[in-house]
Amino acid sequence: FNIKEGEFFVLIGPSGCGKTTTLKMINRLIPLSEGYIYFNNKPISDYPVYEMRWDIGYVLQQIALFPHMTIK
Repeated sequence: FNIKEGEFFVLIGPSGCGKTTTLKMINRLIPLSEGYIYFNNKPISDYPVYEMRWDIGYVLQQIALFPHMTIK
């Protein structure tokens, strides 16, 4: 897939189809097992890890900041 600058993109699919894995590979939280991912026509491996994580944002389905805390 190709996402243009300023564009919103949604990954939708059934549980276990690779949505989270894809996002983790883009942000380099897990290594690619094969192939390449390009960002601005350059392989993501050409960017410092912090730069990729700073420039790309995503919203997770579950709250992960303080999962053990609740408000009553």
